[in-house]
Amino acid sequence: MTRKTMRNRGFEPWTFRSCLGYHHFVINDNRDQRKKDSKKTSTATVTEIKTKANVAEKASTLVAAIDHGGFTP
Repeated sequence: MTRKTMRNRGFEPWTFRSCLGYHHFVINDNRDQRKKDSKKTSTATVTEIKTKANVAEKASTLVAAIDHGGFTP
Protein backbone atom coordinates (compact mmCIF):
# COMPACT_ATOMS: atom_id res chain seq x y z
CA MET A 1 0.00 0.00 0.00
CA THR A 2 1.45 3.37 -0.96
CA ARG A 3 1.50 6.39 1.30
CA LYS A 4 -1.07 8.15 -0.85
CA THR A 5 -3.44 5.19 -0.53
CA MET A 6 -2.92 5.07 3.22
CA ARG A 7 -3.68 8.79 3.50
CA ASN A 8 -6.85 8.39 1.46
CA ARG A 9 -8.06 5.63 3.80
CA GLY A 10 -7.59 7.82 6.85
CA PHE A 11 -4.49 5.97 8.02
CA GLU A 12 -2.31 8.04 10.31
CA PRO A 13 1.20 6.67 10.86
CA TRP A 14 1.23 7.46 14.58
CA THR A 15 -1.99 5.56 15.38
CA PHE A 16 -3.52 2.21 14.60
CA ARG A 17 -6.88 0.68 15.43
CA SER A 18 -6.97 -2.56 17.38
CA CYS A 19 -9.36 -5.38 16.65
CA LEU A 20 -11.65 -3.98 19.38
CA GLY A 21 -11.83 -0.59 17.67
CA TYR A 22 -9.64 1.35 20.10
CA HIS A 23 -7.00 3.71 18.80
CA HIS A 24 -3.46 3.03 19.96
CA PHE A 25 -0.76 5.64 19.74
CA VAL A 26 2.66 4.60 18.55
CA ILE A 27 5.65 6.54 19.85
CA ASN A 28 8.08 7.29 17.06
CA ASP A 29 11.48 7.98 18.60
CA ASN A 30 13.19 8.23 15.21
CA ARG A 31 11.85 11.73 14.61
CA ASP A 32 12.99 12.92 18.05
CA GLN A 33 16.45 11.45 17.49
CA ARG A 34 16.71 13.22 14.12
CA LYS A 35 15.82 16.52 15.82
CA LYS A 36 18.51 15.94 18.43
CA ASP A 37 21.06 15.02 15.75
CA SER A 38 20.24 18.09 13.67
CA LYS A 39 20.47 20.29 16.76
CA LYS A 40 23.87 18.81 17.61
CA THR A 41 24.98 19.34 14.04
CA SER A 42 23.89 22.98 14.00
CA THR A 43 25.50 23.60 17.40
CA ALA A 44 28.74 22.03 16.19
CA THR A 45 28.58 24.14 13.03
CA VAL A 46 28.10 27.36 15.01
CA THR A 47 31.00 26.41 17.30
CA GLU A 48 33.20 25.71 14.30
CA ILE A 49 32.32 29.05 12.69
CA LYS A 50 33.04 30.92 15.94
CA THR A 51 36.36 29.09 16.31
CA LYS A 52 37.38 29.95 12.75
CA ALA A 53 36.41 33.59 13.31
CA ASN A 54 38.41 33.67 16.56
CA VAL A 55 41.49 32.18 14.86
CA ALA A 56 41.18 34.64 11.97
CA GLU A 57 40.88 37.55 14.40
CA LYS A 58 43.96 36.45 16.33
CA ALA A 59 45.90 35.95 13.10
CA SER A 60 45.00 39.41 11.82
CA THR A 61 45.98 40.94 15.18
CA LEU A 62 49.32 39.13 14.99
CA VAL A 63 49.92 40.31 11.41
CA ALA A 64 49.05 43.89 12.36
CA ALA A 65 51.43 43.75 15.34
CA ILE A 66 54.24 42.39 13.17
CA ASP A 67 53.61 45.06 10.50
CA HIS A 68 53.86 47.81 13.12
CA GLY A 69 56.92 46.30 14.77
CA GLY A 70 55.15 45.57 18.04
CA PHE A 71 55.76 41.82 17.99
CA THR A 72 59.06 39.98 17.81
CA PRO A 73 58.91 36.19 17.40
